Amino acid sequence: MAELVSARYATALFDVAVEGNKKKELMEELNNINFLFEENKSFMEIYKSPVISNSEKKDLIKKIFEGKVSDYMYNFLSVLVDKNRVSYISGIFNEFKKLYNDSENIAEAIAITAIKLSDEKLEKLKANLCKITNKTIILENQVDKEVIGGMLIKIGEQELDGTLKKRLNEIKENLREIKA
Repeated sequence: MAELVSARYATALFDVAVEGNKKKELMEELNNINFLFEENKSFMEIYKSPVISNSEKKDLIKKIFEGKVSDYMYNFLSVLVDKNRVSYISGIFNEFKKLYNDSENIAEAIAITAIKLSDEKLEKLKANLCKITNKTIILENQVDKEVIGGMLIKIGEQELDGTLKKRLNEIKENLREIKA
């Protein structure tokens, strides 16, 4: 249910963003708002509380966001308060980001390595991934010592596993089959 609600609101906001030629602006605003809610759990608790009226919640939205975000976003936040959907902001952001990335031909990738990659290697990897996918790549490097060596690349649902850990596990399985 949460995914469905998030998708509906994200799609509605995205449609407005496309219509108003404000995709990038609303993406940035929604990112900042999502960050605010994630970093301030007590702020979210206010919006989940049935004790605090929607009127008080909207007053708080007005004090914090009016004049600091676009009218589109301000109105969207007001609708979320009216419909008691503010608690879905994280899901809405994630769904909106998917729609935005798809429309802008962007893919987010994670390179998991045993040691941090240099900026130069990250740029080369990013360029190669751009060529392979024909998309603009936003690349993040995560360090996981269990990888041992090599690299695991995740692009959306796809995984390219060139890790030493995987190869060692494959050898281990082959040896088990030989013993049996």
